Amino acid sequence: VAICQFFSLCGSTYRSEGEANPFSQGNPYQRLQYALVSLGSTVTLPDNGPGPGAHIINHSWNRQDVVDYEETTHLLDETTRSLKVASFLFRNDQRVDGPDRSVLHVVSAGNRSTPHPQDDTDAELIPHRLVTAPGIAKNAITVGATESYNQETYIVGGFPTYCPNANIDNADDPHQIGSFSRFGFPNLRLKPDLVAPGTRAYGRRSADYIALPTCSPNTDCNMDLDGTGQYGWANGTSFSAPAVSGAAALVRAWLVSLGATNPSPALIKAALIATARSITSLPACSSGCQPCCAACGDVRPAPDKYQGFGAVSLDRLFRASSYYYRYDQGTVLTPSSNPYVQLVTILDNTKDVNIALVWTDRAGPDFANGNVNLQNDLDLTATIGSYNWYGNFYYTSVDSCARNGYSLRNPSPVTRDHKNNVERITIKASDIPSGATQILLQVAPFSITGDGIEPTTNSPFRQDFALFVENAR
Repeated sequence: VAICQFFSLCGSTYRSEGEANPFSQGNPYQRLQYALVSLGSTVTLPDNGPGPGAHIINHSWNRQDVVDYEETTHLLDETTRSLKVASFLFRNDQRVDGPDRSVLHVVSAGNRSTPHPQDDTDAELIPHRLVTAPGIAKNAITVGATESYNQETYIVGGFPTYCPNANIDNADDPHQIGSFSRFGFPNLRLKPDLVAPGTRAYGRRSADYIALPTCSPNTDCNMDLDGTGQYGWANGTSFSAPAVSGAAALVRAWLVSLGATNPSPALIKAALIATARSITSLPACSSGCQPCCAACGDVRPAPDKYQGFGAVSLDRLFRASSYYYRYDQGTVLTPSSNPYVQLVTILDNTKDVNIALVWTDRAGPDFANGNVNLQNDLDLTATIGSYNWYGNFYYTSVDSCARNGYSLRNPSPVTRDHKNNVERITIKASDIPSGATQILLQVAPFSITGDGIEPTTNSPFRQDFALFVENAR
């Protein structure tokens, strides 16, 4: 585990390392370049010895109210495939580029200071509720916050009114989304990807933060338990993202133990999304459905704009390798390619089958036009006999009372997802025909307009992908 400073300390500056102060609050792109080079490198760096050679980088920061596909978002999408795109000019004109190695970025969805508005059509509120940059990066895993379950009651005098998210009421139901957690369809893309606990987190504060009078720490929210003044309660998606980063590190180590020498970010992401659990299987009560989830607010069964594909769930991973089918970037599709086809065997047809397709797409061509979501667009189909299921086709209406978190079997007409480079299919056990033993998986190129493999060139037009299936091999 390695840490790289990203923000200045209460407006102060520790040091300047070259072409720009990497801790300048006014230049997040420059700070990100420095962080990626410092964390990703294994060579000796001009300012701090050898880099740690990170394979997973957690980003617990956001650009407040910036919902455009801007330069930091673009850089995360590029460097997912290769950190060599990142570069920093240190003092004495020593330029260091990142290594030619892929990296998985995990990004907090961002926090908003007011509860979710009920009217999601109010254009003026859009920047204040949607996931912000760089969390809108299509190749990153963006993480929203559920409530933690933390009933610690050692509170002298109770909580003051201005730190309500530390109250027990905001840590009593892990099936609720934190009221501050950003959500939605930034640039028409489903974000967050996953959710994890992010309320009533307790831990130690920086000693420097406590000591500097310019920081003005909120000591009334600190709940000093040992007399040092260094412990406190806090909340935010910045706590949720590291939980998923830790899960991703475990998944990567597990995949390596199964023989994958260098699991791609796409495969790790596919494994986490295929095995995520919806925090509810019932529709929102606001949709007028009965029964409904009274405690879920406007959250619908996953995939959903509040919870993405659901809560990260390690209990569905780390079983015997024969319980899963995994395929990691072994096929390159072109505009004229035939579909990739694979027949997998169902292990237990009394249990659900979960399938995730993820591809590391080429970064968008225009920072200002985030609505051009995909350079390369693939389609996922699963077939059992005469039945078909399609990627991300879970409901015909967002307010459907039949919405339950399962993919629709043989929907008509078929609507394909052309906005996301993640597609999931969740096959309900009762939808599997009696006696069925196999599933035909198909990944077809719908549109390939760029080189999705080499981020520094754009020829030829091609795209690879990763597949992960639970309960099939």
